[in-house]
Amino acid sequence: MITPRRTRLVRVPDLQAFRAAIVQLAGESRIANPDTLIVVPTRSAAAQLARSLPAAVGVTREELYAALHARLADAPRRLTAIERDVLAQAAARAVVSAGEALSFQVRPGLVGELLRFYDQLRRQGQQVARFEELILDALGPAETDTGADRMRRQTRFLADTFREYERRVRDRGALDAHLLRERLIADVVPHPVRRIIVTVADWLADGDGLYVGDFGLL
Repeated sequence: MITPRRTRLVRVPDLQAFRAAIVQLAGESRIANPDTLIVVPTRSAAAQLARSLPAAVGVTREELYAALHARLADAPRRLTAIERDVLAQAAARAVVSAGEALSFQVRPGLVGELLRFYDQLRRQGQQVARFEELILDALGPAETDTGADRMRRQTRFLADTFREYERRVRDRGALDAHLLRERLIADVVPHPVRRIIVTVADWLADGDGLYVGDFGLL
């Protein structure tokens, strides 16, 4: 479990002690405190938390971002999943029209997977330029190896599509989760969350856990 400003790690021997620690950290007030959020893995976990601590505000990872977004002054709206997919599809088509020939067809299902890969990349705190640099460096200088050359073209296509997607998001004056995270880190929030209690592991240990970017935000 961690709290902003002063990070505190709490270790417990069993589930009963885990629940008791959450109650102690959240305080025993029966009045809901919106300045304290408890990050839980699922909505079911939030409902279970409410039974033992009725005043607690339990949120999932996605709900944490929504709660923080609501506290930004004059915050741009967040894009829906459908809007993000439409922007990614348009970005991929634009890159294909302007770039090199690819060894595969860019179909809607493939672009959806590219967007999921982009999200995973950004959640790990990686920037597109750094991703492109690492892959191209690993492939080495251009040579006659057709397999490596194909990988270079694919890498450039990915990076260009990601950059075009980011440009289109910014042009719409909206936010996805990654731009929201950058905005939350950079801006002064008028009514900040004073305490965040994290009851989940990282994403490697728990599919509903937090990523590198999330811990950086906290």
